[in-house]
Amino acid sequence: MFDDGWFVTVVDRKSPKERIFLREGAAENSKGLKLIKVDKNADDYLKTTVVVNNGGRQITIGYNSADIKSSIAKATKVTSKPRTTNRPPIPSATKKPSVPTSGASTRRPRVRRTPTPPVPRSK
Repeated sequence: MFDDGWFVTVVDRKSPKERIFLREGAAENSKGLKLIKVDKNADDYLKTTVVVNNGGRQITIGYNSADIKSSIAKATKVTSKPRTTNRPPIPSATKKPSVPTSGASTRRPRVRRTPTPPVPRSK
């Protein structure tokens, strides 16, 4: 639903790769189809139907739940391949030999800073 009315995409069963776009209030398309109304079901979207005018006949179109379920099953069966990127690997920290010298700590030594005396200010 848009501000100016309904916009519907219809899939033909005979040629499932072809999409037919219909807009409420628009004139007939090149195939002679015109969207009349949409009966929206607030509880279950699969029960929503569309009334289309096809050459003077009114046709009610709904969701084909069998096709939807089979396409979901196909989508979940696809195994995902590991992503390949052009990014270089993240470098890891190199291990240093873990042999401490006698009496030495394995921590890095602290940097010792000696305070500098303040410079006297002249008046």
